[in-house]
Amino acid sequence: MTFLPVEGKANLYRDVNSNAIINKDTNGYRQYMQSLKEKEEQKNKIVSIENDIISIKDDISELKSLIIGLSNKL
Repeated sequence: MTFLPVEGKANLYRDVNSNAIINKDTNGYRQYMQSLKEKEEQKNKIVSIENDIISIKDDISELKSLIIGLSNKL
């Protein structure tokens, strides 16, 4: 494979065989992938917190029903 630098663009090269533009900025790619990973972890954390909140709301509802049931027996 033969690559020629793209004029005026750092880290961009043209593959002379396929005419494709290749970005050789591996550091930028790693940063991008790390950013995607962090966003996915944050999304998973939010989903987990939402599930915990739903569980707590269900528990509170159940406790409320038990208290109402006990107060009706008195």
